[in-house]
Amino acid sequence: MKGEIHKYFTTKPNFPLDFEKHAQPIDTAIPPPTMDDAAGSETVCHLLALPAELRERIYQLVVVSAHPITIHIPMKGPASNDCTIPEPELLFVNRQIRFEVLSVYYGNNTFQSFYPQPMTAWLERLSVEKIRLLRKVRPFESGAWRRGDGKIEFDMQTQRFDMLSKLARFVAAHGRDVLEKDAVSGPVREGHKWERVHAGQAEKEGCRVGDAAVALKVDREWEVVMNRRKSE
Repeated sequence: MKGEIHKYFTTKPNFPLDFEKHAQPIDTAIPPPTMDDAAGSETVCHLLALPAELRERIYQLVVVSAHPITIHIPMKGPASNDCTIPEPELLFVNRQIRFEVLSVYYGNNTFQSFYPQPMTAWLERLSVEKIRLLRKVRPFESGAWRRGDGKIEFDMQTQRFDMLSKLARFVAAHGRDVLEKDAVSGPVREGHKWERVHAGQAEKEGCRVGDAAVALKVDREWEVVMNRRKSE
């Protein structure tokens, strides 16, 4: 497959070049390729002959998913602890294209996990440069919310404080000092009403990283509820 992609982008393009411009421009902290990287190459990549703005539009169509990319730990098999997500094969055409595509891929896609362990394992496998590019990270769902039957009594404000505290602690623990706080978000729900809050809001709303009182209370009460349901 990699060979097919390489062949495709090293032949003269014959497709219509009429695309909508995407929101995230090429911008990465990864060192750009040097002239030495191209030395000795016997093939010419016609994609690189296109204007940079047009290349960005092509990258957007090829590597950005219309739906969130879900990170999970396989339950069976030898790779049960492997949370690696295969990167787009376009990243392996040559170093120049990889340099340009990385910021589009990591900066425009939404990466989500339904509980923190897979997201934590995935971030541990990413380089600091890639983590710095992330703009849409959803590390876990809400631990508890008010259901329509009223069995779980956590109002929206309690959930909000709980989620903001957890998001702030998640960034502090796993962001390696480069993950943007506003890039990390989580949902809070009450019945049919819901909203998504960002880790960057935690400090503004008084949810300090070390202030875990409400979060701990919700965790314990949620555990009690779940244990009761298992015994029923």
